[in-house]
Amino acid sequence: MIRFKNYILSIGLLCLLITGCSSNQESSNENNEYHSPQSTNITHQDYQSSDPLSKTADTILQDDDRIHSYIGMAIEQQLFIAIQAHTFQQLNEQTIEKEVEKKLKKALQMKDITVTSDQKFYMELHQLQKNNETDKVKLKKKLKQLKKLQKEKT
Repeated sequence: MIRFKNYILSIGLLCLLITGCSSNQESSNENNEYHSPQSTNITHQDYQSSDPLSKTADTILQDDDRIHSYIGMAIEQQLFIAIQAHTFQQLNEQTIEKEVEKKLKKALQMKDITVTSDQKFYMELHQLQKNNETDKVKLKKKLKQLKKLQKEKT
């Protein structure tokens, strides 16, 4: 009889553990604004939002299954994109960066394209878009500073 009670108790605890650990992941993603899947946020300061540049870049980035989310900004003839790789692809982020950058340079015929997986760059671009910064001088200065930080080796 005691064995039977222990058996029922262990099954009950196992059921509680399983239901507690399998909570809905969408609610946790809603609270974290930096990890929205497939963020299609390439904004332009010189172009209309229906610009073929953004459509081409969005298409290339969305078609890559290794990229979880991205955010980008185009100023004059410069394109800045920050990506986040899926969990299992994070070890290959640098190769993903290089491949995506090559694809974008080939498709867009632009020389100054920056693709990075740096979290700081991602958050700063997100903050610039969130603040809806329109002053081109400030934007250029901030992006130049971010590019300099990206090139530094830590």
